[in-house]
Amino acid sequence: MLGSSISEVSRRKRVRKGTKSCWECKRRKIKCIPSRDLPICSGCLERRTPCLSQEYVDDPSPHHADDSALARRMARFESLLETLMDTTNWNQHRNLNPLSIPAMAKESRPFFPSRSNGCGMQADVGPLIGKLEVLRHRLALMLPCQADVDCLFSSSHGWWLIQQHMMPHLPDLTENDFHGLFNVSDGSKEHPLNIARLLLCIAICIQQLPPNMDMPKLQTTKPLRDIMGDIIDFLVRNVTSDDELIGSIESIECLSLQGIYEVNAGNLRRSWLSFRKAIAIAQLLGLHRVAVNSSQEGFDLMKTKRWHLWYQVSRGEHYLSTLLGVPSGAGSAAFPFNEDAAWLSPEDVYHNQLYHIAGLILARNQGDCTHSFSTTQRIGEQLDSLAEQMLSVWWEVPSSILKIRTKEASVQFERVMCQIWHFELATLLHLPFMLRAATDRRYEFSHISCLNASRNLIKRWIAIRENHATLLFSNLLELEAFTAATTLLLGLLGPQTSTNQEILQERYEDTQLIETVIHNFERLKQHGSRMSVGTQSISVIRTLQRFLHGGNLSDRLCLEISFFLNYSDGT
Repeated sequence: MLGSSISEVSRRKRVRKGTKSCWECKRRKIKCIPSRDLPICSGCLERRTPCLSQEYVDDPSPHHADDSALARRMARFESLLETLMDTTNWNQHRNLNPLSIPAMAKESRPFFPSRSNGCGMQADVGPLIGKLEVLRHRLALMLPCQADVDCLFSSSHGWWLIQQHMMPHLPDLTENDFHGLFNVSDGSKEHPLNIARLLLCIAICIQQLPPNMDMPKLQTTKPLRDIMGDIIDFLVRNVTSDDELIGSIESIECLSLQGIYEVNAGNLRRSWLSFRKAIAIAQLLGLHRVAVNSSQEGFDLMKTKRWHLWYQVSRGEHYLSTLLGVPSGAGSAAFPFNEDAAWLSPEDVYHNQLYHIAGLILARNQGDCTHSFSTTQRIGEQLDSLAEQMLSVWWEVPSSILKIRTKEASVQFERVMCQIWHFELATLLHLPFMLRAATDRRYEFSHISCLNASRNLIKRWIAIRENHATLLFSNLLELEAFTAATTLLLGLLGPQTSTNQEILQERYEDTQLIETVIHNFERLKQHGSRMSVGTQSISVIRTLQRFLHGGNLSDRLCLEISFFLNYSDGT
């Protein structure tokens, strides 16, 4: 045996003079660069592999020769584990908020057991904390500086309205108190879901900035649109789609904010998916069973906030389900609460009743069409009766929308949005029977009701859009205006033999309303608005208008609207 070893050494080739590369770099056929202060080369230091000069005998183990790829993967995996453990040990010496990572990791345990823990028991919290710390670090790196965050929040009026009406459980924002409520330094040390929530608020702020707005005070050199896109893409891939991370109140808030962002961007299906997922988590947490005591003596702020979160999430999902024509996951019954509660506005009460009517429309659309017209008549009577309960002052169309951050402006905007939702439901209710009125007089009421609802919706939309400083940028509002304008066009294209002066005046006013809608769409486009619905709607409305002026209608006319058809772009 000894003779064999000596013979093998004697047969080994002599190293060529000047050779300095190690065996590992030679095998990889790369240049071996020696380190300045270490006895190993830079490549082996980076790969964390043994660095053995060619002056010595290389004795590769079987796994090194046969499973080199697997060995490299294992080395990288061990390196990552060491990095995680070092990071975790380092954080133990920092004075982190005790409610940040460890506590939140315990509170935000997922509903679904980890794949690595097949028995379903709770795994060791150490690896979970390591994973959360890595995610927290990556999220914290995406946060802008405090000065930029303050500037974005103070410049985005659309975000202020969204926070006032749809996310009231978040801290109340005022003009001069942004730093304390959204402190980047403190927020970067919190649980990843809290950082994700702040990032979503920042993304919505950027989304709601006026077009071509000059932001000279910002310190970042990266385009705001790129920052917004990077935030949404990262959170969708790594936070809101991680079943092992979500399962808490914070995750419902994140999904709700994500749904708000997507619906304003015009991605109705994606928004619906976000709200539907939030509904499922809220139901697992029992938010749908939270009972709120409206009396001052038994008032519980935390219960009220949880109830309001459930109310807003289910209302958003219900709204989108009605528009998309899909079943709702939150039920159709109205929310059980005392309408005399001091913390409820008249708009909250009215929205609650509209929620119930939307559920009835959904049930009609999903059911048998045999008795759908009689069902439509019953729902229409309930909707009309509900409208009569409000004073005539409540239904007045404002000449202008207030542009200041006051309670009065907030109430005014919420009232207009509530009215738009009312008329949108009336349009969706009667639209299936509107066109049948040309051949069957039974449907004349649906024809009249649908056109009246479209007119009233457009008037409210114009009150919002004709302001030079638009408060809220949302493709959903443009979609509703486009639907109403198209409905009026279909009414004008129908057979008309009446010479009644009132009817002729009404048709002329409808034509003017349609032109006003197109004018606002074009104005938004010229100012650099991201309203994709408005841009696509102009050509469709113009095509239909040609037939009002003697255009020849061919046997078949196909109007393709990519906003409704192309889901791959997120629309």
